[in-house]
Amino acid sequence: RRYKERLDFLNAQEDAAVKIQAAWKGRKAREQYQNLTNVEDPPVTTVRKFLHLLDQSEVDFAEELRVQALKQQVVLAIKANHDLDHELNEMDIKIGLLVRNRLELEDVVK
Repeated sequence: RRYKERLDFLNAQEDAAVKIQAAWKGRKAREQYQNLTNVEDPPVTTVRKFLHLLDQSEVDFAEELRVQALKQQVVLAIKANHDLDHELNEMDIKIGLLVRNRLELEDVVK
């Protein structure tokens, strides 16, 4: 009877056990990937596990270079837009001051 109760309890906890196992496997995979990228001589088992990620062709390399160049262009364009926006705000202030000064000058002349 106790065995049956214990078995029922463990079977009821199956979903939680699966989630815990998945989280643990994910954590171990992340650790192994970090080990692969950060260590100078990673273990063979780690390299074997992530070998499919290391297999890159010339096309992948060229595409990565193109993406990096495009990212750099985007960053430069954002900086240029920011500078232009700042200059536009300054010009707006200067135009406002010129209009106000012109009106004051006309009042003085009249």
